[in-house]
Amino acid sequence: MFALLVLTPVLGVWIYLAMASGRAAKALDAVRAEGEPITAEELEAYYALPAGAEDPTSLWLAAIGPLDSGVYTASAGDLPIVGAGEGNVPPPGEPWDQQEAAKKHLAQNAASLVKLHEAARIGE
Repeated sequence: MFALLVLTPVLGVWIYLAMASGRAAKALDAVRAEGEPITAEELEAYYALPAGAEDPTSLWLAAIGPLDSGVYTASAGDLPIVGAGEGNVPPPGEPWDQQEAAKKHLAQNAASLVKLHEAARIGE
């Protein structure tokens, strides 16, 4: 009787784990069938640049570095989206009382914008 009381829960857990392992294997098979990576090595190969492609990572990092600073935050001030301001930017051609502040902010961050545009042009 004691063996039955001890073995029944152990057997139940073993069956549950075996079924869960089967479900996990089926899920992994479905991911592989879609051509998606499963292992770290497969992920590395998945994101490898094609031969001859230019890697824009250093441009992205150089561009966003200055944007993650107190200087950028101070420059953004009360502008919407990039700063602490609420509201929306009006469509082009409509008057906006913060337009000069926005132009100044863009000019102060022109170097980052140039790098962002170059990285986007490269793509990959």
